[in-house]
Amino acid sequence: MPDATSFEWRSQHIGASDAPIILGLSSFMTPLELWLIKTGRYQRDDDDPTGRLEAGHRLESVILRWYSDLSGRPASLWPQDSPEWHPSYPVLSATPDAHHEPDDDGGLVELKSWHPFDAHAWEYGPPLAIQVQVQQQMLVTGSPTCTVVVMIGFERPQWWDLEADAELHELLIVRLLDWWERHIEGDEPPPPIAADAQRGTMAKLHPDDNGVVIDVDDSWVELWERHEAAATAASQARAEQNEIKAEVQDRIKGNTALRLPGGSGWTWKTEKRGRVLRRVRKVRV
Repeated sequence: MPDATSFEWRSQHIGASDAPIILGLSSFMTPLELWLIKTGRYQRDDDDPTGRLEAGHRLESVILRWYSDLSGRPASLWPQDSPEWHPSYPVLSATPDAHHEPDDDGGLVELKSWHPFDAHAWEYGPPLAIQVQVQQQMLVTGSPTCTVVVMIGFERPQWWDLEADAELHELLIVRLLDWWERHIEGDEPPPPIAADAQRGTMAKLHPDDNGVVIDVDDSWVELWERHEAAATAASQARAEQNEIKAEVQDRIKGNTALRLPGGSGWTWKTEKRGRVLRRVRKVRV
C-alpha cells in the first residue's frame, strides 16, 4: 500500500491538509512554501522541531476513545497506509484520521489536539481551514458527513458534525486542479504573500545572491515610500503597545488576570520564562 506520509506520495497528490494552504487559509504554511516542498526545491531538516505534530498523532487514539465514550458512537482509526483518491481526479487525495462504524453512519472523523492559548480559534466551531480540509476528505471518499473532534489542552473533547457541501466541492475541484496544473505541472511558483516575508520563504527559493544590482524605473519609488511609511507606523505601534502593556501590568500587579465586563481581558501568569502577559478572549484562571 502507498505511504501517504512519504515525499513520493505527497509530491504527486494534493492531500486534504494541502487544500487550505493552497486557498491561503493556513497559518502553518503558505502556497509558495508548499510549492517549494512538492517540487523538491526545499526539504525541511526537521518537519516537527517541537514534537507537536508527533504529539498530535500519538493523541489521536486517546481523543478518539474519549469521544466515542462521551458520544456513544463507536469509531476506529483510519489505516494511515490506506490513502484514498478521487475516482475522477486522482491527484486529489485524502487520508482521514478515523471513521464511525458502519452500524452508526460510517462517516469520517477528524481528530485535533489544540493549544489552549489558541482556543479562541474554535469559539464559533471548527476554523475555516479545518472545514476545508474535511470537505476535501468527504469529496475524495464520498462520505456524506465528517465529525470534527478537538481536545483543547487537557479539557474533554468537543465535536461538530459537518455535512458534505456539494457547492464547495465544485469550487475545490476547480481551484485545486488549476493550482496543480499551473504551479506543479507548469512549474510556475505561486505569487508570494505577506507571510512569506515573515517566514523567510523567498530566501528558501533564492538562498544566495549574485552581486548584481537591478536598476528599476520610478514606479518602484512608491513601493519604497510605502515600505518606509509602514516601518514608521510599525515602530509607533510597538511603542504604543508597550505603553499599554506597562499600564495593564501596573494594574494587575501581583494578581493573575484582569477581566473586562464581557469576559475578555489580560492574563499575566508565571511561566518557565517568567511572567507572560497575554490578551485573551475569555479570562480563565
